[in-house]
This record gives sequence, structure tokens and C-alpha cells, in this order.
Amino acid sequence: MKTTYDRPLPRVFLSYLAIALVALALRVPDLDRFVHTDEVNFWLGRSYQFLEYLQSGNYGATAISTIRG
Repeated sequence: MKTTYDRPLPRVFLSYLAIALVALALRVPDLDRFVHTDEVNFWLGRSYQFLEYLQSGNYGATAISTIRG
């Protein structure tokens, strides 16, 4: 049975591209702004740990969180 789509594939791709461009346009100009304290205290260290665990193959340790549940 042949599957038919409501929208042609190029239109779907263009809509995803448009959303990505809008997101980039909103975020890129503020990349040189201040870093918030939670980014310094939590996310930078967790990002480093996450990458280390991925590279070492310890995938179970990649679930880094101080929040229970």
C-alpha cells in the first residue's frame, strides 16, 4: 500500500529550516552577554562530566542530576 502525505516533503523541510533560522536569529546576538550563576555553578561542570562519561563509555553515569525523581 502506498503512503500519501498531506504536505510535500520540501515544504516540511523549509518549515523546519525557517524555525531553526528564527531560533538562531534570536539567540546568536546575545552570545556575548553575561553568564548566569547557575550556568557557572552547575551546567558547565555537568557538561564537562557528561562529555567525559560519554567518551569513556560509562553511559549510566551520564544521568547527572541533583534533583531526586
